Amino acid sequence: MVLILDFEGGIQYFHFMHSHPLFRNRLLKWYRLRARDLPWRQTKDPYKIWISEIMLQQTQVKTVIPYYKRWIARFPSLTSLARTSLQEVMKLWTGLGYYRRVRMLHETAKRLAINKRFPETASELMTLPGIGRYTAGAIASIAFRERVPVLDGNVIRVLTRFFAIKTPADSTEGQKKLWGIASTLVGANRNPFLSKDFHPGDFNQALMELGATVCLPDAPRCPACPLKSHCLGFQGRNPEKFPVKARKETIEKIRNYALILRRNGHVLIQKQSLDERWGGLWIFPFWKTRNEMMRRIKSSAGARQALLSHRMTVHHGFTKYRISLEVFELKEATAMRQTTRKMGLPLLESSRSRPSRWISTDRLKFYPLPSPHRKIAEDISKHDS
Repeated sequence: MVLILDFEGGIQYFHFMHSHPLFRNRLLKWYRLRARDLPWRQTKDPYKIWISEIMLQQTQVKTVIPYYKRWIARFPSLTSLARTSLQEVMKLWTGLGYYRRVRMLHETAKRLAINKRFPETASELMTLPGIGRYTAGAIASIAFRERVPVLDGNVIRVLTRFFAIKTPADSTEGQKKLWGIASTLVGANRNPFLSKDFHPGDFNQALMELGATVCLPDAPRCPACPLKSHCLGFQGRNPEKFPVKARKETIEKIRNYALILRRNGHVLIQKQSLDERWGGLWIFPFWKTRNEMMRRIKSSAGARQALLSHRMTVHHGFTKYRISLEVFELKEATAMRQTTRKMGLPLLESSRSRPSRWISTDRLKFYPLPSPHRKIAEDISKHDS
């Protein structure tokens, strides 16, 4: 039985009906010969596959590899992760960004440790924090051989080009169509013509691998593609035209301000609440605008603007944002006690709502800081040593 799809026209429909067995066979043959030797491909352990999939969200493979290896060395099992404090877990994650991922990862680990069972189906996995349809499909197909599809940016690129899909891939209609194609290709409808040794996890990984290494966004390596003879995008000599997007992505530029406050060889850091950017991490005192920072400084009897100096600019980008963090330093040891009180900052330990600490500069490395603030800490340590 073949899933009937409402394609845009007879050509695409005919192409799909007659090409998907070839698509599957050629792709798997290519994957067995060309797949990269990645550490998470050496296991069928659902815990390790789950960790890799969460790390790979919005992050390049070359960046993830060393983090994954350190993580598995430190937390080789679900139980070892669940028993560790969130702060220690976040410290190991520091530098990967998108910290909401690691908070939900830790929460899910604790829940699974109580249940003493790792879910084996995509539908069960999707009930857990931080696991959506794509991640659930990847884990279930690779670890448990469930015939469920995956759909990420790499897969979208391969499918829209091969079938020349003109429906915007980021539209509701486009997503429905692409999930339908991916489902049929992986045999989610229990295709009786699939051999018993067909591994849906291998097929899904092959799709993602092709998109990551051959069917590239700007300069696809079409001559190296195992599917080129039947790819409508290649035949039309315009594969870069796909996927079609309904929304044009815009990059928002943001300028924020951070302040280094010193006292007796110590600097002040604050812990972000979970509903803020960088939730659960430690940062230097931080404001969204220069005016907000200056108002705090000017209202402090012990602080004089002449003692404020610009130290550095830290550039940081993620998803749709490019952040320039202007870092200032306020120096006046004799007035610092009064200054910090007037600015609403703590002398030693602060309130429960905004935990803050004065710590020696040589201990900054033990706190989980987001990438921009970690660069500030590294600069302080470099010049203080």
